[in-house]
Amino acid sequence: MPKILSEKIKAPKKYRIVFAILALIIIIIFTVLAGAVVYYKTFNMFGLSQIPITNCTDTDGGNLQELFGTCTDSARQAHSDTCVFTGLQAELKLQEWSCKNNTDACTSEIKPCQLGFVCSSGQCIKSS
Repeated sequence: MPKILSEKIKAPKKYRIVFAILALIIIIIFTVLAGAVVYYKTFNMFGLSQIPITNCTDTDGGNLQELFGTCTDSARQAHSDTCVFTGLQAELKLQEWSCKNNTDACTSEIKPCQLGFVCSSGQCIKSS
């Protein structure tokens, strides 16, 4: 006698158990991952992060005249190294920004480039 299409086809019992176990494992993995994300966000929300946070950064690593850099303070205000006029007859001098003694603030210092160098685009380059 032909089978009626409306009959349910059931997987053998051993396969149903395997599928149920796999589904349970997947649910556990997603639950653990979701919990880890929530824990991480909560952990950081209260300032308990283990990652050291620097409040002042300088892209050229400090007082380096030969490299252009930008100092960013704790208020996230950026200050870029630049060349400045100090007088009509004087050569351009470098205004070098850097972090002040490992604090939250940027500080600048205006100084001439070394002999044989000129200030250009916020850095001292060899004059030609």
